Amino acid sequence: YILPSNSRQRDSLKLMNFAVPRLYGQVKLHKLGFPIRPVVAYYTHPSFRLAKYLAQWFRDTADFKPKYTVLNSSTLARDLKTRTFPTGSRLLSFDAKNMYTNIPVLQSIELMCGHLQRKLVHPDTIAEFKSLITICLRDNVCAFGGKIYKFHDGLPMGGPLSSLVADIFLDNLETQ
Repeated sequence: YILPSNSRQRDSLKLMNFAVPRLYGQVKLHKLGFPIRPVVAYYTHPSFRLAKYLAQWFRDTADFKPKYTVLNSSTLARDLKTRTFPTGSRLLSFDAKNMYTNIPVLQSIELMCGHLQRKLVHPDTIAEFKSLITICLRDNVCAFGGKIYKFHDGLPMGGPLSSLVADIFLDNLETQ
């Protein structure tokens, strides 16, 4: 194998030491009792770069924009400022408990393929996308405390496809 002459490409090859992604915890300081959010350090997974590519390709190709997602509190405040509400109205927000680990992966992949079909993407391209995204999402594993765990379904928080796939599923759920 001949190493690329470009130093950036050479450096990226050094980062390709694949390993089972490690699980770590982030404390939720905004929640009562300070529960821990499990996060998977997905960057060591063999499909990490493919998953990043597929997420960006899907966003660009399907032009998917979830209808009910709020980017951040500043955007929400700006949007609410332009609206009028009846006296006594209340703002209601839902928090999905353990959302990522409860997203049905295969159903979400089908929803994504439906978005691509509506954008008139060629069926062969959709079939290839489905095959590749299935590879990225079917074996979600992580290591913690010297043991390896596998998600029976759902997504790892920290995976490059996780937020996109969760948005696809929740957008469909909220729209239905």
